[in-house]
Amino acid sequence: MLWIQYVISRSVLLITGHPFSKRWKSSFQLPWLGYIPVPDQYISYRLFRKVQLHNLWIGLCVSAMFVVWAPPAFTVSLIVCHLWLLLPRLYTLIRLRHDQIDGMLKFNPTDASYYSQ
Repeated sequence: MLWIQYVISRSVLLITGHPFSKRWKSSFQLPWLGYIPVPDQYISYRLFRKVQLHNLWIGLCVSAMFVVWAPPAFTVSLIVCHLWLLLPRLYTLIRLRHDQIDGMLKFNPTDASYYSQ
């Protein structure tokens, strides 16, 4: 699932034309598992939301496609694993849904900070 999320995130960043080589990296530390903005760097909330929502929906569709070839239990476990990996980022998006969209996010090893402009 991490590889699928990585491919989706990089594809969205490439298509939208945002530089990602120095601002995004793979992380294997809790709570930020997966391809996330580099800690101590500011990232646009709009860009973060776009990448994570594409990650959510495309990842769910890819997981659901496995129902044709794999047992349903395997497909359900893929979906649960996908949602579990995205849970900290989705929680951040849910908490910030009422804030201005033109703000900036900064990720630290244990938390995320939002700065309005």
